Amino acid sequence: MKKLLSWGLLVLAGLPFLSSCGGDDDETPKAGISFEVTEDEVTESDGTESSIHPDLTSLGEGRDIEVKIVFDRETADVAVIKYDVSGSAVLTNPSGSAVNDYTLVAGDGISDLDDDQFTVEKGVTEATIIVRLYEDFSFEYDDTDGLNETVELELQSVVSGPVQLAEQKTSYTLTVVEDDPVILLQWAVNGSMETADVNAVDMDLFVWLDGDEVNSSTYDNTAGTQELPYEGLYIPAGFPDGTYGLSYTYFSGESDDVDFVSIMFGTLNGETYSYDEEDDYLTFQGTYTTANINKYTETEIAPKIVQTMVKDGINFKDISSIEEPAEGSRVGKQEKVKIPAAVFKSLRRFELPAKTGQRR
Repeated sequence: MKKLLSWGLLVLAGLPFLSSCGGDDDETPKAGISFEVTEDEVTESDGTESSIHPDLTSLGEGRDIEVKIVFDRETADVAVIKYDVSGSAVLTNPSGSAVNDYTLVAGDGISDLDDDQFTVEKGVTEATIIVRLYEDFSFEYDDTDGLNETVELELQSVVSGPVQLAEQKTSYTLTVVEDDPVILLQWAVNGSMETADVNAVDMDLFVWLDGDEVNSSTYDNTAGTQELPYEGLYIPAGFPDGTYGLSYTYFSGESDDVDFVSIMFGTLNGETYSYDEEDDYLTFQGTYTTANINKYTETEIAPKIVQTMVKDGINFKDISSIEEPAEGSRVGKQEKVKIPAAVFKSLRRFELPAKTGQRR
């Protein structure tokens, strides 16, 4: 019995030793980190006033896009990850009157986030970086990227903590698509689109909401500074919902035969007409005579609203045909037509007017 007891004590005495050796050799398991998806595409706004940049309106908050980060196991401790931010969208508020396109905010599972690293909490299997997008009252079109801007995030390294980068999905790209509708006004004089003939007439373009002017394009085209005169503007998609009115104004000239076309891009009547595509647009046509001239700066008679559309989010629906003014203008019906390529390409070369248009 004595020997047996001694042997048992020896076994029991050795157990802590064996357990202690195993603990020294084992490392805390590392959680693999990656993005849940590698890319997303969204519009710049959701068509509401709250999506506008807070520097532009008291109602503005921006719109949150969640970028999910996942781990292949629960994080055993707090971890700090180094990451890189790039892309064509503007992160830092630039100088002057322009505003930034987005900012980054820590979401669930992240306790701290700055320009180049973020801290992941202990015990999570997923975390979220929020890309807060802003409607910025600017129509952004680039000859290289078209209507798109990008926000690019890349997981670069582990600064500290029981985490390791996964072999895949360590980069993420958010493509932000410009959603402001664009309206271009082009005209021909006595059947001619020659520069000298078109410059003999000056037309203007206005957008109204509840009787208030919200945007305009009033270049003095008779100055002959544009190869193919036109007026152009956009309506920020974050503007309030409601019924918008359009004025195509014959400001000055002597022609009794001014054929004009309103060329529209954007989400219109539930369909997308892309400014990126040469033959993808919605058009409305009309003809003015000298009876329709309104030199409103002298007559003090406001430009007549001849067309309406209803804004519902980013969609402009129920677009009416152009109303025939009382002074005998002849107008066409809504239809898609083939505009000469030369006209369209010339329009593309010009920069759209600023938010409030160019005044005389």
